[in-house]
Amino acid sequence: MFAGCLALASINMAENPAQHASSVRERWPQLQEWTRRRFGKRADVEGVLFLIGLQELGRGAAPDLDKARKEQILLEGTFCAFETLGYYERTGIEDNGHWIWEQRKSMPADLTKAEEEVMLRQAALAYFDLNHRCWIDEF
Repeated sequence: MFAGCLALASINMAENPAQHASSVRERWPQLQEWTRRRFGKRADVEGVLFLIGLQELGRGAAPDLDKARKEQILLEGTFCAFETLGYYERTGIEDNGHWIWEQRKSMPADLTKAEEEVMLRQAALAYFDLNHRCWIDEF
């Protein structure tokens, strides 16, 4: 589903990290505002990744999820977001409905906490750009 779009969304942070961080810094508040309008709450990066996980697993809101299940949904959302940047690829599906992931390229090992946060935001923005383009049309 995403294979044709991966090249469009793939941005190498190492090429121009300052420009990349600036773009994410400008666009992230727009995505947060969209989540506030849509769900009544301004989501942080974990909240956005959780929404991605719910979407990809075909689940709606379920307030009674236990901590382990919430963590699994967050992890699925993270893999889905990083898929748009070419780091992971779906290679199958498990019996429980979770995707099987294969790493396609190594994640940068020397990122600071702030750079990790930028990369997570970049991945989430790329996911929404590719799969839910309507979010940006509301601005």
